Amino acid sequence: MLTGKKPPPWLHLKLILSQLKNTADPYQAYRENAQNYSKEEGKLWEDLQHGFILGSERFVKTIKARCLPGPPQAEIPQQKSVAQDVDPASILHTAAGRLGCSMERFKQSGKVSAPDAENRDMLLYVIWQLDTQTNQRIGEFFGLTHSAVSRRVSLFKKALKKDAALRHRLDLLKSKN
Repeated sequence: MLTGKKPPPWLHLKLILSQLKNTADPYQAYRENAQNYSKEEGKLWEDLQHGFILGSERFVKTIKARCLPGPPQAEIPQQKSVAQDVDPASILHTAAGRLGCSMERFKQSGKVSAPDAENRDMLLYVIWQLDTQTNQRIGEFFGLTHSAVSRRVSLFKKALKKDAALRHRLDLLKSKN
């Protein structure tokens, strides 16, 4: 739901929001798109970094440089996520390009062909393996629910055990990083 100021009469919200299909909250999707186009910083709660540090990217990097003791300690799981400076969106964009597929197509279409599904599941698995995102957040990149992410990862892991060519494709994709 729209909060804050009432839109001016010339702004046709229904027309704009009708362009944002396959999203649970078109208002939030519009806000995120507008922020991306304008390079606007998000609100404080949107800028929750690595699970427990609030602030801009520059602030997070300063805190990491000052407070991380080198390699993350296994006894402190939060250090693992803070130590990894990973942008899943850029990783997915690059990897999708290498596979010759489009992340937007995955997000917008409910059904995908078998070759596209294999590529989608490979990309999904790569991000899942990083262990820096929740299944819900991973699903947002692909237009899937958290349970669908879990199911796709499980099926992809089974396929990897059986299919040497698939393992080889995954190894090639990872080696190009």
